[in-house]
Amino acid sequence: MFDAFYQRPDTFTLGICNGCQLFGLLGWVPWRGLAADKQPRFVHNTSGRFESRWTTVRVTDSPAMMLRGMSGLVFGIHVAHGEGLLHFPDAAVRAEVVGQRLVPLVSADDSEMQGLEVSPWIRMFQNVREWCKK
Repeated sequence: MFDAFYQRPDTFTLGICNGCQLFGLLGWVPWRGLAADKQPRFVHNTSGRFESRWTTVRVTDSPAMMLRGMSGLVFGIHVAHGEGLLHFPDAAVRAEVVGQRLVPLVSADDSEMQGLEVSPWIRMFQNVREWCKK
């Protein structure tokens, strides 16, 4: 059932929090066919605690459809997780993920949000609408 959905050209997936963890367990990210012992996964936070806080991110240049036209934008996002540390068991896989620009968001300094009049989150949903119209 998951494979049939994955193969459909008229669908997209949005994996937030446990959804992203599930995509990793299914072998959907960073790409299909990766051996289980090389599969990136989320592990317990370095602090050993559940973390819930506001953080700031910057959108990078990536093929992420929902973030099209948003490269360079800096904005706040709330995170809440116990397993938020992304672990790459294979450094070569990590290098390839970075090399293919598959890291759509990175941490940013809060001071970059000064002067931001409105939240750029709306653009993400406008991108989804445009994709669905096609």
